[in-house]
Amino acid sequence: MEFIRTLFVVGVGDTELWAPFILRVGLGLAMLTHGYPKLFKNFGQFSGYVASLKWPAPKLFAALAAIAEFGGGLALVVGFMVKPVALLLAIYMALVILSAHKGQKFSAWELAFLYFIAFLALWAMNHPGIFALDNIFSIY
Repeated sequence: MEFIRTLFVVGVGDTELWAPFILRVGLGLAMLTHGYPKLFKNFGQFSGYVASLKWPAPKLFAALAAIAEFGGGLALVVGFMVKPVALLLAIYMALVILSAHKGQKFSAWELAFLYFIAFLALWAMNHPGIFALDNIFSIY
């Protein structure tokens, strides 16, 4: 019973814990929708794109990117290891900006930049929000 109380009840009435929840779940769902097709539907096409960026071992880096997006998104939705996952995804977004959008106008990399800023904000928060597995494991 304490498990359920910790996960679902503690902090529900505390409005400051809703902000990290909303940010974490929204970002997580967005990353899931980006990562799912790369990982499960169009991996060959995506790894070809990574190869066109002149990255070494394009299949390896395509797999890491797809796993980061899908796995990181899933981790954020359930609230598992929120701070390290948010930092990892912020670094990933910086790499996307510096490689996939290199030399492009701001409008081309604006979304990746917004993700970068949002991941940094989530990383900087002192709580994963309500309904997070991190609350059970007392990670914060």
